[in-house]
Amino acid sequence: MHHPHSAGQQPQNLRQLALFLRDAKRIDDDWHARLSEGGEPPSDRPYARSPLVRQRDAELWRAFNRIRFHAPALLRTAHAQLLELPDDLTDPTWADTLDALGRSVAQLNFFHQEWIDHRELMEADATPGTPTFREMIAERNAEGRPQIRVWAENGHVLQDLHAAAHPEPTTPRVQPTRAVWMETSPRHLAGQGDPRYITRSLRAAGWNATANIERPGITLTSPGRRHTIVLEPEPHGLKPWWHLQGTTEHGPWQAEFTAHTPVEIIAALTDPLAHPTPREQDQDVWPVLAEAGWSYERDDDLDTEIARHPHRTLRVSRWTATTTEHFFWTVEATFPDPGLGADIVWRASLDDTTPQHLLRALALALSSDAPALREMFDVPHTHLVTQEPLSAAGTTAGRELEHRLMSPLGRLYRRQARQSSPPPPPAASPVVRTI
Repeated sequence: MHHPHSAGQQPQNLRQLALFLRDAKRIDDDWHARLSEGGEPPSDRPYARSPLVRQRDAELWRAFNRIRFHAPALLRTAHAQLLELPDDLTDPTWADTLDALGRSVAQLNFFHQEWIDHRELMEADATPGTPTFREMIAERNAEGRPQIRVWAENGHVLQDLHAAAHPEPTTPRVQPTRAVWMETSPRHLAGQGDPRYITRSLRAAGWNATANIERPGITLTSPGRRHTIVLEPEPHGLKPWWHLQGTTEHGPWQAEFTAHTPVEIIAALTDPLAHPTPREQDQDVWPVLAEAGWSYERDDDLDTEIARHPHRTLRVSRWTATTTEHFFWTVEATFPDPGLGADIVWRASLDDTTPQHLLRALALALSSDAPALREMFDVPHTHLVTQEPLSAAGTTAGRELEHRLMSPLGRLYRRQARQSSPPPPPAASPVVRTI
């Protein structure tokens, strides 16, 4: 049975719905895990001031933003499908559930608009990050929590309706489907991407991979055992997922990246470790960022330096604790509108002992305007990025990405070894070479 209402964006909207349902369950599981570890009890107050409650509410609101703009279209299509389906293929509760979902999204849109209206009336000094601003965001998130739970608990009905209207063919398709890549900008807000972008490249370069049988994760160790990279997914998105450790003649160094850090940015550090090449004199980080139009400021009293992306959604800091002389680097990608919840999208932390050529490579990756390649809507925050079909350059990049993700390890290793091998020494006697 063909339903014209389900054409167009409906499959993509349903995919976003599936991602929201997954994230909402993860947030709920994480919340209950914290409670079982002796955390704060749930609160029935409409506006709970607990930091844990605020964090949970902000995460729920961000997760629902995946579908808030698409929810009316999802519901219109579902209502049309319900009208066309025969009674024996429907559930008698579906109609009431669709009405409840419609009321919930209308209430959430009202809360958000009310917050925007109140923000316009705030005092000039009530800027993002101030207590007044945070209070208003927390109140909006807390008021919206019950309505978001309606979608978390009943959103599957939209999937059930779609499945009833589009039954699977009796003969399943066996041919593999290729990813349809989209140029996603800005890259630093495009989400993690495929971890194999890093792990497979390192394995192809001869790094040893060890899986953790007790929890998800993988440890990769360089052939000389000087460098270790650990991917260890955590339930909380702002806890480190990637851990890099190394040693140099100046001592050990380490770096950490949280969940939504794009793999293309992390690879700015891992690729030089896997394929070291002779390098020119190391350049400082700040000129690299300044050349890309970033602002720079220095606070001599606090021994802090900060550079900010022109769009103010990315910042790099070098700072020190007041009790030590040890410096640290911090990279933070931030929401352009703090009203969407917590300020940080992802964070990276690096020792100041990190080799200078790696810090410079990271700065080049952060300042690059090149888009990331992601599948349609396969990003954590669709409202923060634009996605366009591949350009000619993007098509070439897409082929290179698929080769990096899918090529047999032996073939990829031999190719990379040839690329990174030094040229052969001059022959002792003249030879004739055919090029």
